[in-house]
Amino acid sequence: MFKPIRWIGLAARALAGPPVRAVLGTSRLVADPARQVIDYFASERTTVRQGFIAVIIASLTSLLAGLALAGMNGRIAAVEGLFVLIPVSIGMRGNIFGGLAARLGTSIHSGLFEVSRDRGGLLYQNIYAATLLTIGTSVTMGVLARAIAGLLDVDIVSMWDFIVIALVGGLLSSAVVLAVTVVLSIQSFHRGWDLDSVGAPLITAIGDVVTLPCLLAASYLVDIRYLTVTVGAGALVAGVFALFKGWT
Repeated sequence: MFKPIRWIGLAARALAGPPVRAVLGTSRLVADPARQVIDYFASERTTVRQGFIAVIIASLTSLLAGLALAGMNGRIAAVEGLFVLIPVSIGMRGNIFGGLAARLGTSIHSGLFEVSRDRGGLLYQNIYAATLLTIGTSVTMGVLARAIAGLLDVDIVSMWDFIVIALVGGLLSSAVVLAVTVVLSIQSFHRGWDLDSVGAPLITAIGDVVTLPCLLAASYLVDIRYLTVTVGAGALVAGVFALFKGWT
């Protein structure tokens, strides 16, 4: 009388066995990546926290750049074509010094970074490269902005004025952003910060804030007789030299 119950039990186990094992196997496959993600964020919580704080600071700081741009309306209208230089100047600060921070961050992770004034050292060579890039790209931006605006028949100031504004504004803003980048790199090296997480947002935001006032200050050199032509010609020579040195 117990045979039917036995066969029913065997049949139930035969049917339920593979699906149960499949469900358990699938749950393990799903749980393992989820556990890996949780473990990763647990081990990298310091880096995530540093990056989050840096992004918040950068977002708040970018509001200052908007206020600075709003305060430049009168000067933008007075210096024809000044607005053409603003986006590219801001972008170049982030490109040059964001790349500098990335290279220094890589050197910190690889153990090659050291605080030294040695001309053959990694820090000095990166600062030298960023300086050449600043001079070369600033002069190039002035020439190209004037050429493109001329092709589009936009009323703007002379090429020499453009070069002076781009170079002087670029040098002033780059000096500040370079100092911040170097200090941030040294502090990251000593304090164990992840420069890859904090460097890019902070340096980009600082570049936005600093570049606008520097361009505004440089714009007051426009239309000064003989000065802009002399400085512009010297800047053009310096820009060509910087591009040559950087290329070779």
